[in-house]
Amino acid sequence: SENIINYLFVFITILYFIFFIYAKIKENKKINNEKNNLDKEKELIAENIKNKKIELENRISILNQNKSKMELEIKNKYPQINLNNELNKNLDEVKIILENSEEKNTELKIKLKEIEIEKKNINFELEKLANIEEQISYLREEKNELNSLANSIQLAKQVLEESYDEMKKKLTPQFTQNLSNIVSIISNGKYKNVTFTDEQGLIAEMENGEYKKIERLSTGTIFQMYLSLRLAIAKEITDEKMPIILDEPFVYYDDERLANTLQFLNNNCDDRQIILFTCSNREKELLEKNNINYNLINI
Repeated sequence: SENIINYLFVFITILYFIFFIYAKIKENKKINNEKNNLDKEKELIAENIKNKKIELENRISILNQNKSKMELEIKNKYPQINLNNELNKNLDEVKIILENSEEKNTELKIKLKEIEIEKKNINFELEKLANIEEQISYLREEKNELNSLANSIQLAKQVLEESYDEMKKKLTPQFTQNLSNIVSIISNGKYKNVTFTDEQGLIAEMENGEYKKIERLSTGTIFQMYLSLRLAIAKEITDEKMPIILDEPFVYYDDERLANTLQFLNNNCDDRQIILFTCSNREKELLEKNNINYNLINI
């Protein structure tokens, strides 16, 4: 049930991320639309500036042509009139137009600068969205792996429950005796009889005759009991000399428990291949100390 709660928590977390990302994607669409509108507005502004410049250049060119033409005509027709005043009026008009155009250009440049800043902000948001989409992809893969793992765990749990029920039905006095003998040897006689009840499960007899549930013993003793249970089950289910594979089974053993267990395996399982995986040197040192032959492979 704790595993299911954990998976539900993970699943809810993933759903939260998915809803969060959906909101972000929706927001990004809005940002993209605003960006497109800003780009269009920028293009229109730039085109307007270009047209204004062309218009001003044309007007200046026309004014210069008209100026030359007017000067020549006035000089020929009215030689007594001072042309400078008339021309200065036209030039003043041109200056006013140019000043207004410069003001508009300045306003357009400021607006373009604002658009550039907004564009940078949009690009930053797009980068954030890309990172979020990458996280979504990763979380989807992790979700699939968790679902696969949950299915495997559920299947393993079902098989174990079925095997456990089957084992209870086929539990024999010989099996209980074998289990008790193994426990007694590797615990140096501290625990004698080991039996099974529907109410309490596995229970062990202490030196003072009191029975205790396995779960109430120390961690090292519990692991001894489980190893004894595995060896007894292997002997019960088949007469074939199956190899014994142990992967870090002695992590919670003290040196005394470990020495007793290694000695038991050497004396009682010498007709089987025993493969022991470990990351420590304790097993190697105790095997050498007790003159037990072994082959060492470093990986």
